[in-house]
Amino acid sequence: AAGHVCGDENGAMRPVLTATVHDPAGHFLPGLARTRDALREVFGTFAMQVTTQTATAVVRFLTEDLEAVVRQAPADGQVGLHRRRAVELALPTEAPVVHIDLDHMLRWVEADRAELEGVLQAATGVDLLVVGRTAAAMSACPRRLRDTESIINHVYALITGHHWDLMFGVRVLSPACAQAIVDNCSEDTIGNDVAWPLYAETTGFRVGYAEADGLSYRTRADFDSAADRRDDDPL
Repeated sequence: AAGHVCGDENGAMRPVLTATVHDPAGHFLPGLARTRDALREVFGTFAMQVTTQTATAVVRFLTEDLEAVVRQAPADGQVGLHRRRAVELALPTEAPVVHIDLDHMLRWVEADRAELEGVLQAATGVDLLVVGRTAAAMSACPRRLRDTESIINHVYALITGHHWDLMFGVRVLSPACAQAIVDNCSEDTIGNDVAWPLYAETTGFRVGYAEADGLSYRTRADFDSAADRRDDDPL
């Protein structure tokens, strides 16, 4: 379990931050150091599913500076499985569960903490909030993401009627929905970006959508780079 539940000065429960982490070279350490205090103020507890290949210094920061619950497993390409296990680490809880890849959160909280907190507040009243990128944030993403992810978003809209940006993987979950996903969603690939909201809606959970300008994409090696430089790489 992610441990005790923390509240803010008004008594509201701060969310649990769950994330997957794969950072063999320690690229995230500067961002972790810069955002540690902000993360501890926004979130009550932390639960991290970390690959065994991740740098020891990153694991130490998560466990000592963030006091996160950390579980490690080898990187094996089963993205959906590791994301589900990250959520599982947060349970049981009475607080909302926020799932995101760690590097996305580090950039978001640094770029626009107020927007992050506003999105978390917008999750009140739904069981699963999909958080996507605004048109401006999407236009700033690498072309290889825009070209491929737009197809997925279009198919999802045809199925559900929801014109949502799905593939950034940011989800705010009620405790009940988080538990149901852990127990019943068996999609072990990155297809979990679609499977989780589909499962939630078709089983009667309340779903919703919000957009953020502060979401940005970089590869691990380019974590702190001003712009993505990989669109010219044929791989």
